[in-house]
Amino acid sequence: MFIGGCIALTTLLLCMGIAGSVNNTAGVTAAVGFYTMYNFFYNVGVGSNVYAIAGEIPTSALRTKTLAVSLISSNAVNTMWSFVAPYMFNPGYGNLKAKVGFVFGGFMAFFIVGAYLYVPETRLRTYEELDELFMNRVPTRHFKSYVTVAERRAAEAYAAKEKAPAPEAKVEV
Repeated sequence: MFIGGCIALTTLLLCMGIAGSVNNTAGVTAAVGFYTMYNFFYNVGVGSNVYAIAGEIPTSALRTKTLAVSLISSNAVNTMWSFVAPYMFNPGYGNLKAKVGFVFGGFMAFFIVGAYLYVPETRLRTYEELDELFMNRVPTRHFKSYVTVAERRAAEAYAAKEKAPAPEAKVEV
């Protein structure tokens, strides 16, 4: 979901940049439309997943520190862009207007690669299993297929339960 959201945002930002390169009313209208779609996909995909990823993926021992560092980093980068973006956008300085989509689309392309390489698949994993995966230094691309001790124990318990004879019902007369 996160990688799909990054791909959608990259596409929309690049389309916004292309539309901003056309100097007519249709180009401006298209750029505004792509930016509106960007806001929707950001809120549905990446924006809502970032905090879940930062709060649920780290090991139990490092969860609070990891969340604190990620929030501090996010706020620092947002503060930096709040000062830089107006200079990139406005006439008299960068005058990029909607072409700023090329800049941010380029950054999003790096985020796609980073998400693919460094964000593990944690679907149907418990915190115990995640801790084991990190302790065993399992690469992030192998999180989905790695069989943990908890999974093996559950499979053994299920197999033992299925092979055990059913208890006989006692009928009292």
